Amino acid sequence: MTTFRLATLERLRTTALEERGQELHAAALALAEGRAAHDAIAEALRTGGAPINAGPGAIVRAAHYRERLRHELELAAAEVARLEAGVASARQAWLEARARLKAVTVLHERHREARRAELARREQGELDDLAGIKAAGIRKAAGTRAATRPGAGHGGRR
Repeated sequence: MTTFRLATLERLRTTALEERGQELHAAALALAEGRAAHDAIAEALRTGGAPINAGPGAIVRAAHYRERLRHELELAAAEVARLEAGVASARQAWLEARARLKAVTVLHERHREARRAELARREQGELDDLAGIKAAGIRKAAGTRAATRPGAGHGGRR
């Protein structure tokens, strides 16, 4: 059988799959951080309010602060949406890399099975040849012994 090398391709595709897995992990971590930041801003907006006993300047500052938090919340929501799209993209890239690796792995395994079957056929052929040689040697030795016995060629006794 001719040489059939898939090990290098399999190794390259395994490396690519590992890289896509790391990218997916990094994207998922970034998404978790983005969601945590969004939740923190939402919580600050929910709990933040004007002080009960405050002058007009404090009320205006609290209103500006709340407006800034709303703006930051919108930005954080947009960032979370962007990060979710990044995770989806990274997941798709990982799935594609996994499919490419699986295809090469299946081809490689089929080749290995064909190679094992060919080697088993060759070995069986060699064993059959050896058994034939041994059987021929036994028949020849039996024929030689029969020919060397006195009276063996004339029906037994003389």
